[in-house]
Amino acid sequence: MHNGGTASGTVVNSDGWQIIKEGGLADFTTVNQKGKLQVNAGGTATNVTLKQGGALVTSTAATVLGRPSGEFHVENGKADGVVLESGGRLDVLEGHSAWKTLVDDGGTLAVSAGGKATGVTMTSGGALIADQWCHC
Repeated sequence: MHNGGTASGTVVNSDGWQIIKEGGLADFTTVNQKGKLQVNAGGTATNVTLKQGGALVTSTAATVLGRPSGEFHVENGKADGVVLESGGRLDVLEGHSAWKTLVDDGGTLAVSAGGKATGVTMTSGGALIADQWCHC
């Protein structure tokens, strides 16, 4: 999905992959087991249903709103309630934050220097990457 492009009612099944690039918009996307939704910086995905075993790949520079409303969201540099598994990844950028992230099997949470992650739950097979910030 490129700048100005829109998609609605997409279902991403096993081995499927939907990519929303900067300026693109996806509404009412369902990501089933082994499917992947990637939302790049400046891209927007609203009303996202992320089923168990589905993957979300994004950063805090994107907008991703879960469904039902309030299930999880990434917006304005803040991520809340995101579940990462099965190849899912969240990049928390400098000056941005993540709250209550679950990093499950196959998921990755990457926190850049100057970023903040609070209330992270790690399970077996999850990965946490934290950049060092040197005050040298």
